[in-house]
Amino acid sequence: MTVGELIETLRNFPADMPVLVNGYGGGFDEPDAPLIKRVVRDTCAGYYEAAYTSCFDPDESVDSFDALCIRR
Repeated sequence: MTVGELIETLRNFPADMPVLVNGYGGGFDEPDAPLIKRVVRDTCAGYYEAAYTSCFDPDESVDSFDALCIRR
């Protein structure tokens, strides 16, 4: 999903509707402020792990890219 696709999706909802994300261990929380992170796909991730991880050395990973991350 791109920022543009997210904006288009959000246009279908009332502007004053609260936004929540999954909470730790269940329930829901308010998200933190979005931030840009350099990430890379983790090809060794198990089914229970996230598909992307932080890229700490972008020079060593040609597949890394910046992504807008919304955290809880």
